Amino acid sequence: MVIIISCLRAFVVSVLKGNSYAFKLSLIGLFNRIQAQKFPLSHSLLHVYIALVGGHGSYNGELRFVNMSDKQITAKLAGPLAFKDPLQVVEMNFEIKNLVFRNEGKYTVEFCCNGKPIGRRDFFVIGPRLPISESGG
Repeated sequence: MVIIISCLRAFVVSVLKGNSYAFKLSLIGLFNRIQAQKFPLSHSLLHVYIALVGGHGSYNGELRFVNMSDKQITAKLAGPLAFKDPLQVVEMNFEIKNLVFRNEGKYTVEFCCNGKPIGRRDFFVIGPRLPISESGG
């Protein structure tokens, strides 16, 4: 029997608040772009929210930040992951502090189970931009 894990959602957010009694979750400040004044940039705090379904049993989970220009993994977090049955939705909040981006470009946050990528979210890190004058030039 082949079981395919699906990634229902993957978000990069500034703040994630939850109420376990009411089963509510608030994702505040969703973004796909981080602007830096200089490099390297140390981003003080961000959250990655992942929701998975379709698993059965235990897996090795891994969250990876990948610089897409050179395919280098810039950061990763790993740990065990368990599903009671394939219909269970497993939701995870990763709180990442002081994540370093060495240069601007396209990045992706990728979630893997047993080494196999199952979901990703792309975002961009950009450098300082010159202000646009009132004349538009």
